Amino acid sequence: MNRDKDVAGMRMAAIAEAVTDDVMAATDEQILAEAVDEGVEPASVAEQMRSTTLARLRKIKRSRLEKARTIYQQEPKGPPAKVRPSLDEMRNRVMDLIRGGAGGDLSLAFRNGKELTNSDLEGLWDDLQELGLLDDDKPND
Repeated sequence: MNRDKDVAGMRMAAIAEAVTDDVMAATDEQILAEAVDEGVEPASVAEQMRSTTLARLRKIKRSRLEKARTIYQQEPKGPPAKVRPSLDEMRNRVMDLIRGGAGGDLSLAFRNGKELTNSDLEGLWDDLQELGLLDDDKPND
């Protein structure tokens, strides 16, 4: 029985190869004329293929977006509060950097000349840590 399957499989492969060779040898015009003769409307088939392809692409992109969103939501958001020093220490260290502690290359713009709020200071601290400007042998926690 396996031998019969092998023979049948070889015959199917030969037929598929012959059909493929026939199609590959035909010109675009010949293929189009044959399709029209069989009652196929090329424009509608092309539009159907286009819409199917676009729908599939949208589905794939949506899937990738959902996967990325899941990964993003699982990632920790910034350093935990325990790695930050006290607000007074953060304020002093940040002011040292602003006054030239970073080699004089650091400049900041504050909103309307107002002082930093505690949440602004924490955000600035996290940004400066990420930039590596706080890696100066002083403990950060």
